[in-house]
Amino acid sequence: MNRNLWLVLLVSAMLGLFAIACGDEEDTNTDTTTGEGEGEGEGEGEGEGEGEGEGESEIAIEFDSQNATVAIDALSTTALGGVDVVLVSTILEASELSIDLATLALDFEGTDGYRPSQKSFCADFLPTAGTNADKVGVNLADSNTLVWDESLAMDKCAAVKDLGKIYLLGQSE
Repeated sequence: MNRNLWLVLLVSAMLGLFAIACGDEEDTNTDTTTGEGEGEGEGEGEGEGEGEGEGESEIAIEFDSQNATVAIDALSTTALGGVDVVLVSTILEASELSIDLATLALDFEGTDGYRPSQKSFCADFLPTAGTNADKVGVNLADSNTLVWDESLAMDKCAAVKDLGKIYLLGQSE
């Protein structure tokens, strides 16, 4: 009987260690619309000569031959789903690019290279219409995570953590 107990304990311990080592690799990015979750990674520039504080949060915007970088820390925030965010429409306005959101689509990429539209499981959600720019924002308090208005019913794959780039695409792209 003691032999069976030891065998059960040994197998249980091994399974527990295996579960911890493997983790949940399918979705380590974020949660649905709030962007809260278990993402891994490190912030860009941590401890690299930036003095005592962290550097400004900047978002790059790519649109054809027009490109811009916008410092978002000082932009006005709006409540979206109970969270204070800088709306993507506010970021695009601050970029001073000559754009018509009605003719464009929006796509996003994290500083870690995570681009949901490039993942087959998220292709139904992104890119999204440019007119949705006032229904998605960047949560500065949560590692610049994208937050989506509930009316868009975005999947959790669309909650990019540590947003680094906004792509403006033609509707056909």
